[in-house]
Amino acid sequence: MNSDSTLEKLGHLFEHTIIPLLQEYFYDDYEKIRLVLGDNNKPVTEQFIHVSPVNMAELFGDLSETDLEDSVTYRINPHAFRQIGAYRKIYGSSGQE
Repeated sequence: MNSDSTLEKLGHLFEHTIIPLLQEYFYDDYEKIRLVLGDNNKPVTEQFIHVSPVNMAELFGDLSETDLEDSVTYRINPHAFRQIGAYRKIYGSSGQE
């Protein structure tokens, strides 16, 4: 069997089955999902879920009279599903079993 085909199948399974199940299980708490997937210990290119900071003052201007704080947004990284290293590092920070 072609290894590219196998990686494509694994990627499809993760993107369309595993990630949605984790979203449901953790009530869309992406920090927990990232921990389960080991994304906190991977290079950005191998992270299934990317974190982007949101600077509220930059977005809305002067916030001195509000209680809005900087936040983060999360987005699925479709390129990670095609990288074998992204899967190897789910087991732990060293990527070894």
